[in-house]
Amino acid sequence: MAKYYIAALLFRVVLPAGLLLSIALRPFGLSVIYLLLYLLAPLVIVPDTQTFSGGCRTYLLLTLILSFLLLLTHAAWHSVLAAFAPYGSLLKDYPIIQKIGHNLGLVSYAGIDPQMAVHYLAPELVMSGVSLLVYLLVKKLLTRNETGLHKKDSKHQRYPLLTSAGKYVCLFLIMFSGIMRPSISSGIYFLVFMGAATAWAVGRPLEKGFAVVSRCVMAIMAVHIAILVAYQCSWLIEIYPPEMDFARYFGLTKLVSINETTPTSFTYEVTRDQWATIASPLVILLTYFILAIETRELFKPKVAYTYINSKALRGNASETTPLIKSMSPSKRWSSIRSGSQSKQLHQDSTGSVVIPDEESAIEGENTLLDDIVAAIVDFFQVLVRSSYIATTITMMAWSIMFHSWLTFVFLMWANIVWLCQDQRSFMLKTSPVLVCYAMLLLLTQYIYGMNLLETELPSNITEVNLRQIGVGRSEGEPCVPLLIKSLFTCMFWVTLRQRVQEIRQRRQSAVITDMAAPLQLTVSAAASGEYDTQLGAIHKLRHTLQYFNV
Repeated sequence: MAKYYIAALLFRVVLPAGLLLSIALRPFGLSVIYLLLYLLAPLVIVPDTQTFSGGCRTYLLLTLILSFLLLLTHAAWHSVLAAFAPYGSLLKDYPIIQKIGHNLGLVSYAGIDPQMAVHYLAPELVMSGVSLLVYLLVKKLLTRNETGLHKKDSKHQRYPLLTSAGKYVCLFLIMFSGIMRPSISSGIYFLVFMGAATAWAVGRPLEKGFAVVSRCVMAIMAVHIAILVAYQCSWLIEIYPPEMDFARYFGLTKLVSINETTPTSFTYEVTRDQWATIASPLVILLTYFILAIETRELFKPKVAYTYINSKALRGNASETTPLIKSMSPSKRWSSIRSGSQSKQLHQDSTGSVVIPDEESAIEGENTLLDDIVAAIVDFFQVLVRSSYIATTITMMAWSIMFHSWLTFVFLMWANIVWLCQDQRSFMLKTSPVLVCYAMLLLLTQYIYGMNLLETELPSNITEVNLRQIGVGRSEGEPCVPLLIKSLFTCMFWVTLRQRVQEIRQRRQSAVITDMAAPLQLTVSAAASGEYDTQLGAIHKLRHTLQYFNV
């Protein structure tokens, strides 16, 4: 089984890292092919002894062949340039070839900076080596006749705890993808984040519905990144410069800048104040990869029961013998960690199916890992239970860090909470209004974080400074205040979820009470009837004794 995990590490980490590095070294031209391979990588399942000969092997061979073909393209390009002496004179005679070659990432190395030559050639060298290494190692690990490499129970979630944690990781990655460079295209990610977080806060599970929405987000991300990389072509930049309305609205930015004096060199468009321009595509690519893996697991059904009573299968069951026994979450995590879900079936002499009874092992003493998991769960339960305190502090911090008239509402709100006798009840009751107000401020901040002109989105209206009210452009990168405010709003969502859970608990308690009421009446009537019978017997006995005494 260890070899399977090594193969998964090579396929899920090493190969995508090589593709991502190749795209970052030269984010234009032939790197579009590496981008397409990267987008396909998480959609292919991790290979094992049975699936390696299928789509996985085809994908690895495709990556290997394309990498070597691109490397041969470089060799053919420089061979043609060397054939027309002196080297590179062909490009001077035909400038159109030079322009086409530069947009593809093919330039002359005559007098070029060595570091720039590495940027042009390194992607092919890196991917040729990485793809060859991954293919040979995976083939060596998975083609041997060993039974321990086959992935068991692939139709169900193998690690439900990691899958549950992965949903929240995906949610935060979608948030980062949306706020890094505010625009119409990135705004879709931010709206999905706010919608999913609100749905979670009102008690909706992030299951298959969230997986479907995430797949739609993946499609948008793929188109978004492909257009952004293709936009680095000098012809498209000349037609639609970044200063045009269309480019500003949809976040089309220059990732690299070509030096006019030396067309063979380029520089990254990154400064201390504009670092998010380069970071945004990388965050989107990472989010796409994680979403693809997480949604694949979310579409799989969960294992609801992990223990089947062997007495029922052996024919020794009675009416009181349960067919299926459920497990508590802590025991389920322990059984998943120890691999007890994958019990082997045996057959006795009569042909009956027998399942080994390992319930006693599951109900044994807790290990150190069980205690750690239980402590973490208890900590988060206490944190959620006391979320109203953290929410009140968050409101005060928001009003202090971003002081304005709109955030002054948070300060007054927090003061009212502290003055209330039942602070927790008041905060939970007002949490829906608090969440709506915070989301309104987030949307306003996001719109003002977009690349809009002063004439399109003014900061002053009739000599009124909107910044004092709380509406205006932030200094520096717009993603910083958006990140802080989004994290503050997450605390409000936790409080709203606590409110919804308590409402559901009260409803469930009321339903149980209503269901138990007829039973209580029946028991009371039966008890009173029995009491009357006893009392009548006592009266008869007394009359009999009086009769004999007379």
